[in-house]
Amino acid sequence: MADAYTKTKNRPDRDIHFAFQENKAELHETMKREAMKRYQEEVDQLMKQDPELKALIEGQDPATIKVTDKEVFELKKQWVADYLEKVKQVN
Repeated sequence: MADAYTKTKNRPDRDIHFAFQENKAELHETMKREAMKRYQEEVDQLMKQDPELKALIEGQDPATIKVTDKEVFELKKQWVADYLEKVKQVN
């Protein structure tokens, strides 16, 4: 009769668990990169629709951007600053 160790040792899910634990950091980094790619695609779509946002992301001087709504523009500037910081952290 097999002991508890042998029963556990021969379980496929045990191997999967150990493989996952060994590669957890790499998997996490891969997931972060993939999420950032999806996020970048959404940002690219926003940039196509919003010239103010595009100019801010591309680094244009805010004083030279034709602003349609000053309050919204200030929010966009903060969002872009947060976005660029996040991009820097991931890269």
